Amino acid sequence: MSSNMDKLKVDFPELYDTAAKLNDTVYSGRVLSQKEQKIIAIALAAGSCNEVATRKQMENAIKYYDVNKDEIMDALGIVLIMNGKPAFTKAVGVLYSLLE
Repeated sequence: MSSNMDKLKVDFPELYDTAAKLNDTVYSGRVLSQKEQKIIAIALAAGSCNEVATRKQMENAIKYYDVNKDEIMDALGIVLIMNGKPAFTKAVGVLYSLLE
């Protein structure tokens, strides 16, 4: 959990609970598996060129959903096509920094 969410949990527990429930609702695994949903989230974060969000999505995917480097690279291939080389190379850098 991010330090901001830790602070929110202490200072505004109702908002924290709402955010946590939203996350559980979105990552329901109803049609796509939770792992597939998380891989999509990685691609969306990477496509936005937001390295912090990309890192967080990748960390959680690897830790909680057993997503591996090859699966992430498949998603990043889509990022290359849809968002271009800058977004792709930033995300590849994030991935390799996590694997070191």
